[in-house]
Amino acid sequence: MEQKRLDPRVRFQRAGFTKKLQVARSYKRVARVRSENRVEAGLQKVGLASLIMQLLLAAALIAAAYVLYVPNPLFVKEIKVEGLNNDNRLLAQQAVDEYQHSRPWYVPAANYLFFDPQKMAEAIAAKVPAVSKVIASEKTFRTKSARIVLIEKYERYAVFRPQDELILYNDGTVKKILPKMGEDLPQSGALVTVSVNHEAPVNVTDQYLDPALLSLVEDTANQFPQATGQNYAYFEAKLPEGDPQTTQKFTESWKDGTLAAVLVKTTAAGKASPPRFRVILEPSINISDTSAKLKLLLDQTPPDRYRGLVYVDMRLPTRAYLCLINTPCSN
Repeated sequence: MEQKRLDPRVRFQRAGFTKKLQVARSYKRVARVRSENRVEAGLQKVGLASLIMQLLLAAALIAAAYVLYVPNPLFVKEIKVEGLNNDNRLLAQQAVDEYQHSRPWYVPAANYLFFDPQKMAEAIAAKVPAVSKVIASEKTFRTKSARIVLIEKYERYAVFRPQDELILYNDGTVKKILPKMGEDLPQSGALVTVSVNHEAPVNVTDQYLDPALLSLVEDTANQFPQATGQNYAYFEAKLPEGDPQTTQKFTESWKDGTLAAVLVKTTAAGKASPPRFRVILEPSINISDTSAKLKLLLDQTPPDRYRGLVYVDMRLPTRAYLCLINTPCSN
C-alpha cells in the first residue's frame, strides 16, 4: 500500500520541529577561559592543562631520565680492548676513562643506545701512540659490552742519517732517536735499514717515511731477494748535496733524491770486487715488473761483469744501464 506523502507545510508546523528550531536559534558556544598566567596558558596550548596530563608527562620524563642516565640494564657493562701489550693496555684504559668523562653532562655516553664504539676507538688511538690501526669496533646488546680490536705498531725501520739514527714504527713514525754510533752503516738485525743524507731535525712521533716511500721500501725488501736471489742490504735515498731538500721535511723531499735498493752479491771474488751493488729506481716504479727485468738482466750478465758490478740504473722504462768498477760512472 503506497504511503501518503506528508505535506511540507504541515511538517514544519509540528511542535517538535518548532522546538528544535528554537533551540538551534538560541545556541551559544561556550568560550574556554584562557589563563592570564603565561605558564598555564602555555600548558593549555600543548594540551597539558589538566593535572592528569601533567602527572603523565612528569612520569614519562622521570622514566626517560632513569633509562638514559641512571645505571640500569641498558648501560654498557664492559669495554674490551684487544691487540695491545700490557703497558699500552693501561694507556688505553686511561683513554677510555678520559673519553667517558669528557662527554657533555647531557650526553649519556655509557648508555648502550648512545654508546659509539668507533668514536671510543678513535679516542684510544689518539691517546696511545703505539696504535697503528683500528680493525674492529662493535657492541653487543645481549651482553651490553663493547669490543675494540687494534693493531699495535712495532719497530720496523732503522734510518741512518749523518748525525743520528732513527727507529721507526711500521707506519713510518719516529719511535726514538739515537746518537750515531760510527761512520759505517751497522747491521740493524730484524729491522729494515734505510740510509739517507737528510739532516733536518725530527721529533718523536713525527711522520718520517710517508706511505708511498714505505711501500717502495717494503716492496724492494720483499720482492727483490725472491726474484733475483740476491740478499737485501738496505734502501738508500740520497738527496742532492747542499740542496735545500736536505733541510726540508723528508716526506716532502725524498722524491727529489736518488733512490736505490742495495743488494749483496752472491759471488764476489777478491777484495777488489765490491760486495754490494745498487739498483737505482724511480719513485713510481712498478716493483713486480722491475724485479722480473732485474732477474733477466742478472741471469744474462757474465760472471766477471757481475763481480765488477757497481750499480744498475733501472729508471728508464725500456732499458737498464750497468755501471762496472774502474769505469767513469763508478766515480
